[in-house]
Parts: sequence; C-alpha cells; structure tokens
Amino acid sequence: MFIEIDYTKKAFEAAVRIDNKDTEYKVKGKAHLRLIVYKNRKSLLVRKCWQGKRYPKTLGSFPTMTLKTFERLANEYCERIEAGELNKLSRRVTLNRFFDRIYLELAKKNKKSWKSDEGRYKLYVRGVIGNNWLEDIKSYSVQCLLSGLPEHLSDSSHDLIRALLSSIFSLAVKYELLDKNPVSVVPARNNCKVNTRILTEAELIAFIQSCLVEADPAKDSFSFHAMCLLLMIFTGMRIGNCCSIRKDMISPDYSVIYLRDTKQGKPQTVFLSKQAKWVIKTAASISWNDYTFPSSIKDDAPISYPRSVFVRICKRAGIAVNGSVHPIQAGFPTEPFNIHAGRKSFCSHILKLTGDIKLASTLIGNSTLSVTAKHYAFFHDERLKNVVENVADDMTANIVNFPTLEASIPH
Repeated sequence: MFIEIDYTKKAFEAAVRIDNKDTEYKVKGKAHLRLIVYKNRKSLLVRKCWQGKRYPKTLGSFPTMTLKTFERLANEYCERIEAGELNKLSRRVTLNRFFDRIYLELAKKNKKSWKSDEGRYKLYVRGVIGNNWLEDIKSYSVQCLLSGLPEHLSDSSHDLIRALLSSIFSLAVKYELLDKNPVSVVPARNNCKVNTRILTEAELIAFIQSCLVEADPAKDSFSFHAMCLLLMIFTGMRIGNCCSIRKDMISPDYSVIYLRDTKQGKPQTVFLSKQAKWVIKTAASISWNDYTFPSSIKDDAPISYPRSVFVRICKRAGIAVNGSVHPIQAGFPTEPFNIHAGRKSFCSHILKLTGDIKLASTLIGNSTLSVTAKHYAFFHDERLKNVVENVADDMTANIVNFPTLEASIPH
C-alpha cells in the first residue's frame, strides 16, 4: 500500500513516517516517482516495471536533490530500460556480446582509459573465453586464462587484465545476468606499488596559487583547464568527472554537483565549498556550451584531459612532475606529483582535519573503506612523527623526572 503525494517541495517537506515505520509515498500522476521517509533521511526512488520485471533505483535524497533533477534522472533511467539497455532479455549472452554492447559503450562515456580496456580485451580475452556464455564462465575458466597469459607480461599487466575481467563480470552481476563475479576468488599478484605521493602543505599552497594565475577570465592567461584543476583540489573528484561536468548537473545555488555516473557506475553527490562554488560559478557563467568547462575546439564538448596545463602549473609552482625538467622549490619533495594525487591530497586533508576515514571515503566517492585506506589515506612523515611524540608526552605527563635524550648521552 502506498500513500499518494503531490509533486511539490512543500508536500515532500511535510511527508513523515507513519505509525513509526518507514513510509513510501507515490507521486500523483507520476507513479514511477517515489519518496521514502526513513527515520533520519528522505530518499528519492524510481520504480519502473517493464516486461514483467521491476527496476527500482535510488537516485538521491531530499532536499539535497531538487525535484526537477529527480524527475529528469528518473525519466532518463526509464528510457534506458525501455530501450533495452537494462532489460535482461535472456541469460544466454556471450561474454563478447556483453562486452561490446554494454561494457564498452558505458566505458566510452565514463572512462578515460576505455581504449586500453578495449585493447586488452581484444588481445587476451576475446579469442580465449569471449564466445562462452556468461553464465558458463566459472572461476576456473578465469584462472586458466590468466595462467595462460604470455610470459613476457609483467605482474602489473597481469593484474590489469584481471581487474578488467572483474569489472566486466561485476557489471553483469549488476544487470542480473550473473549471480556472482567469478573473478572474486581468483587472486591478484598484488605487486603493483601503491603511489603514496600527496602534496605537502607548502606545495598545496603553491599549486593553488599557480592555478589562480590562470583563473581570471578578464586576462589572456585565463584557462578553463586551470579552473578544472582547482575544482579537483577543492572537491577530490576524479579529473575525468571534473572535465565533463554539465551545467544541468549543478544545483541552482551552486552548492552541489550531481555526478550521474562514476567509476563505480553509480551517481554521486558532490558538496561544494565556497571556493569550489566560485570556480563553478565563474566557469559556468562564461561557458559557451552545455559543459561547465567547454572545449575551444569542438562545439559541444568539454575540455580535453588537462595534462599539459597540469605540467605548466606544477612547473610554475616549483613542484616535481613527470614530463618536465625544471627547478624544484627548496624544501619540496623531488618525487614526481601526478594529477590523480590531487584527489589523494584532498582525501588526506580530510583525515588531517577530522580523522574520520568513513567521512573521507564518502566525500570522495570510494566504493569501500578498504580502497580509501589502501590508496588514499596517507599522512606526511612529519605529522606521523608529531603524533607519536604527542602520544608519548601524554603517557608520561604525570611521571616526574622522566629521563631525557640529552641526559642519556654521556659527555
């Protein structure tokens, strides 16, 4: 049983839990739009029935997501179902067909490295297990494929192929073509070194100041790429998501960005600080197409990957970066900094201020806490030394005449 509700902000605000139970409301005249009132939140849900199957999906929360955005995203989701993109017509689908028709099409829209996926699949997967039915591919088949890879491939390449297979099968599970991912029990070689490079506090200041040199629209030096890099630093978004932000993904008050698809294949709400709001509002106000950071070459496209601008900004700031030999500012690390490390720097700054890894993981949109802990939660050595020092000082605060280092050194 559902309770009907008017599709107005006032009605949604007034909706409450009934009989102290989570309550679902159905929008009058728009039955696929639903509001579920929980104890501590209100979720916006779309329910679509198509060819005898139900497709529910939570799109966001109220009032963070506007009703206009909610209806648009819900309608887009329903259109995808009716077009057959999400409809499981048959479990008898080959791996090649699924890769070509579903995985690769989504990757082209959401992954900068989709060509690498296409190349690895063609070389190492398509002719080996590609013609097998999805449901017939078991963990043993995956292990045999990986064990039969050419000997000259490095462990890193081996794990990249395994990761590609895992992503493909995870998507098949999401579309209910499989019950479980056969790659999940196949071990990786795990020899890929985790890059722990993040910006020091001094480098962070220098990087932001260098970006600001190209942040004035009134000057010839203005660059949408530099503005995009600033947004990455202030939000921790992946650079690909930053580049492709459309204006209709931004809330009217410039406080929130609604990412429709992320690396995890699900939407993400990105909250904006006043600094990030300034970046978004400034760029959007002078953009000449539907994107916040428009391409100067293609009429209806976003900016390209900002690699060259990133190098220029790091060079100006005196920060080490691959692809450029320039003087490094005194006191700065000599290890090269890369674009993705800006996202890691944002995450580590959250941990510095809050110490809450779950909060950090949520804000940057990681899939699990373990991913955040392994690849994003880093601290500078100096801070770790200070923490150890403070802990020991606290332990010995009430111990009179505790020996000092100076006193223990013979003269």
